Amino acid sequence: MDYPSFLYKYRNWENDYNKIELLDSELYFTSALNFNDPFECKIPLNYEDESEEYIRKSIAYHIKERDKNISDADLHKEVDYWYNKKNWSNPDNIELMLAKLNSIGLYSLSSTYDNILMWSHYANSHRGFCISYDIKKLRQFFETEYFDNYNNLVNLVEVKYYEEFPNFLPSDLNSQQYYELPISSKAIDWEYEGEYRFYIMDHVNIKVKVPLNVIDSIYLGCQMPLEIKSKIKKYLLTREYKVKLFQSNRNKDAFKLNFKEIQY
Repeated sequence: MDYPSFLYKYRNWENDYNKIELLDSELYFTSALNFNDPFECKIPLNYEDESEEYIRKSIAYHIKERDKNISDADLHKEVDYWYNKKNWSNPDNIELMLAKLNSIGLYSLSSTYDNILMWSHYANSHRGFCISYDIKKLRQFFETEYFDNYNNLVNLVEVKYYEEFPNFLPSDLNSQQYYELPISSKAIDWEYEGEYRFYIMDHVNIKVKVPLNVIDSIYLGCQMPLEIKSKIKKYLLTREYKVKLFQSNRNKDAFKLNFKEIQY
C-alpha cells in the first residue's frame, strides 16, 4: 500500500501531554475507549451468516487468548454461554471480541494540515499547532528500530468511511484484517479528518519515543498567542534536527487558511 509522504497531528500547547509530543518526541498509543466516537471498534462483524461451528471456534479462540490455562471443561461451558447470547449483530453482545479490540494501542494522524475544523477541534480553536511527520522515516523506525517486550509490530492503516455499517464476514478475513478492519472503519461524518492510524496489539496507554528527524515541519495556528510562538521558536533553535516552521493566516477572500514559512 502507498502511504502519504507526510501525515499530521493537531496539538494543543496548553495541554501538557500534547506539548510533550513536540518537546520530548513521544507518541502516545491509547485505547479506542478514550476516543470521542461512541462507535469506535463497535462495527459488528457479520457472525449471523456464519455456521455454528465457525462461531464456536471463534469464541473458543478469544477465550483462550484471554485465559491460556483454562480447562477444557470450563472452556466448553464458556463457549456455550457466549454462543447462547446470540444476537451477533449487536456489538454490545460480543464483549469477548471487543475486549481484544480495546486492547489495541492507537495513534491517530490526519492526511491534511489545513482543515479548518481539525484546527478548531484538535488544536485549541486555532491557538495550537500541527506537527508534520515524515511517514517513511517513522515507519522505518517502527519496522527496524522499535521493539517492545513482545516484539509486536507497529502497523499503519488508512481509515475508511461508510454511510452504513460495512458487512464484514469473519471467515473472509485473515488474522490481521479481523482486527484491522474494525479499528479502521468509521461513519462518513468523520471523513473530513482524513485519518490514518498506527496501531500495536495488546499495548494501550504507552509512550513511544521516536527520533527527532521524523518531524519535518511545524504549523502554527492563526490565533496562537505571541508568547507561545516565542516558546516554540526558542525550543526549535535547540533541536539537533532543524524543521520548517509555518504560520497560518486566514485567507481574505475565501473560507480557507494560508500558510507561509517563517524563520526562527
